[in-house]
Amino acid sequence: MSAADSNSQPFDWESDSLTIRPRLPITLQQCHRLIASMPRRIEAVISAKGFPTKY
Repeated sequence: MSAADSNSQPFDWESDSLTIRPRLPITLQQCHRLIASMPRRIEAVISAKGFPTKY
């Protein structure tokens, strides 16, 4: 069964994000820290050539 078969409706960010947001226990500061760490994380994955990293 493909993903298209199980999801007949496209994801609607306007209505669905309201149901997702309360389930993510993350502060705005944590979110900013994760975003700031992305270049370092991406570089680690590239350096490891796709093999596991500490992230």
